[in-house]
Amino acid sequence: MKNFYDKYCDAIDAGLTLEQFASQNGVTKQFVYDTKYRLRKKGLKIPNFPHEYDWSRKEELSLIEQINKYDGDVHLISIPGRTINGIRNKATRMGLIGDGVTRSQWTADEIEYLQAAIRRNTPRKTMAKKLGKSIVAVNKKVGRMNLVSYKRGKFKKLSGAKLDLFHNVIRKLNLTLTPKQIAEYWNKNSDHKVTDKTVRRHRIILGINTNQFFTTDLKNEQAKKRREKEETEAAKN
Repeated sequence: MKNFYDKYCDAIDAGLTLEQFASQNGVTKQFVYDTKYRLRKKGLKIPNFPHEYDWSRKEELSLIEQINKYDGDVHLISIPGRTINGIRNKATRMGLIGDGVTRSQWTADEIEYLQAAIRRNTPRKTMAKKLGKSIVAVNKKVGRMNLVSYKRGKFKKLSGAKLDLFHNVIRKLNLTLTPKQIAEYWNKNSDHKVTDKTVRRHRIILGINTNQFFTTDLKNEQAKKRREKEETEAAKN
């Protein structure tokens, strides 16, 4: 195995491809893959063979030289066997140029409006429309400027007397309300907010029926009662 590892590394240093290495050693490509997998399982770090389309070091040096020569204009760069898109992508990955996407810079007036809009709790959609930017761009700018502090205090962990009360509510309403409805009921009567996922998790803790078909049947039963009520009221009118 060690002999294989040494040969493998020497072949990569020599610039051989996987096919050339396998042919040279009289083995199949699958044998190379399997052996490489076993060596990696043992904790050895084994590099991959270069792909035929991978950039060589010579090509990378030529790209760097021409980027400097033509001041980053990829349309003037010529590397045999490489397209303009391929050259641009490689130069971007190497950090030699930007990604080619034109982005408008934020003006002082736009930043001032953004800060004021955040203080007024203006919806992001409204901000984006006013600024002529996407919602994603607005969100990213808000994040970079730290204009909003995201806190998770709304969903604190239940404990003590509140936890006992929450469990009692679940036991009482489990047969008549869905987890989402139980959460809504609890949130209306408590400043300690929960979600339907919290209700489901605590039903498991309490050993209460958590079958999804039970919740579906309960929803259907509620819908049926609503229809019957509506039909009765319609008949009276």
